[in-house]
Amino acid sequence: MKDRPEDRVQREVIAFLAAVLPHAVVFAVPNGARRGKGGKAANAVPGLLPGAPDLAVCLPHGRVLWVECKAPEGVVSDAQDTLWLRLRALGHDYCVVRSQGDVRAELAALSIVTREAKELARAEEKG
Repeated sequence: MKDRPEDRVQREVIAFLAAVLPHAVVFAVPNGARRGKGGKAANAVPGLLPGAPDLAVCLPHGRVLWVECKAPEGVVSDAQDTLWLRLRALGHDYCVVRSQGDVRAELAALSIVTREAKELARAEEKG
């Protein structure tokens, strides 16, 4: 099966999250329809939710960050926008990322302390 541009981004994001949030549980949310011959949807899986984010990042104290990975030119779908609003209304954190830099910025904006941030703070204290 051929990689989509988002697949590369998703792999990079997962590796980055594993490095900077070793205490977190990170997993993919496989939500696509299986494709048969000719690219037509086949064997739909019960429970699919249009717009579901690509990754769940489970953090201490029951906090979950939902992450949608997009290629640099990728566009958020209407279903993703709608679900984002629903998740935010329920108090969940949600972000769309296109690079490791985006993930770093989102974690900082959400005050999620990473191994990287802790090491930087220690270095500044010593310096």
